[in-house]
This record gives sequence, structure tokens and C-alpha cells, in this order.
Amino acid sequence: MSRTRRDPEEARRLILEAAQRALVKRGPDAVRLKDVAEEAGVSRALVSHYFGKIHDVIEAAFESHIDSQRARFIGRLIGSPSDPREWFAAFFEEALEPLHSRLVAWSMISGRAEAEDFFPVRRRGTKLVVDAIEARFKADGEPRPREEIEVNLVIAISATMGYALGRKVLWSSVGRRASKERDQKVLARLADMLLHDLETDLENEDA
Repeated sequence: MSRTRRDPEEARRLILEAAQRALVKRGPDAVRLKDVAEEAGVSRALVSHYFGKIHDVIEAAFESHIDSQRARFIGRLIGSPSDPREWFAAFFEEALEPLHSRLVAWSMISGRAEAEDFFPVRRRGTKLVVDAIEARFKADGEPRPREEIEVNLVIAISATMGYALGRKVLWSSVGRRASKERDQKVLARLADMLLHDLETDLENEDA
């Protein structure tokens, strides 16, 4: 049987998508090169050829995942109503996606999050999100100080990362079960606090 030939970009995309599926099934601690190869329907040697060792595959899959999340969020930001709560809802939805929290945990436990060449530091992808939020506020005729947008976004990322990683144990520790309804209450309260902070900053500027 003849083997399907793929160009390098298509092969890389296929492997990255397979790696993300394998990571959802097994988690970053358990996934191996052979798991990614089997999921992609290619040889282990081909995975190594394009990405190297398993931690390189995981990081590349993480980067691809974040790129897709960012593109979806910015697309929803541009197309959503002029209600920042809708923007927060879109952001939180992406942050609570299961693969996202698993990869965030891996980056911290493995030490990659502290490295200067880690892709968020190297590419400054969060800056692109700030750019989009700032542009949307301006387009709506309600500009906000850029630094305050940055502060609020860092708080939002930090809070949602922590909540995504610990939601089950946090709710269990107060005698409750984690649920979508409780997720929504937590995230709505966080959105209210951050929006109140932005409104207060705007009022102080106008005073």
C-alpha cells in the first residue's frame, strides 16, 4: 500500500493536532512519542524528525493550542456586542477548556514557565490580546488606560488559571461539588470586580 505524502507544514499540523488529542486522553505526564505517532497515524521517527523529544512536542502543541485560543477570542471580541462581560465570558470559556489547564499545569511543574525562551515570553502573545481589547474600547468610544487593561488581563489570567487547576478541590473543601453553574458564579463575580476596577480607573482619570 502506498504511503500518503504530505508537505512539511501539513505533517506538522497533523502531528500537533494528534498531540493535543493524546494530551487530552493521557495528560502531559503520561503521553509518549509513540502515543502521538499512533494518534497521528505516522511513525515515531517522523514525530521526532519534526519536533524532537516529547517535551518539545508538548510545548509545540501548547503553543499551537494557545494560538488557536487567542484567534478565537479576538474573533469573538471583534464580533461581540459592546458589553465587556461578553468579552470576559469568551475569555473564561477558553481558559476553562480541559486541555488548557493540563498544559498550564505541565508548564509550571516542568519549569518551562520560568524559562526565558518559553513561547509566551518569546512571542508576547498576551500583548496581542491587550492590543485587541484596547482597540475595541477605542472603537466603542470608551477608551481605557492601556496599563489598566494589562493589569486586569494579568489578574484575569492568574485567577482563571488557579480556578481551572483547583476548582474541584476548592469546591470539595467547602462541602460542595464543582459544577458549570458554580463556575459561572465565580467567573461572573470576577468579571464584576475587574470591570468595577476599570470603571473606577476611568472615573479617576476624568476627575
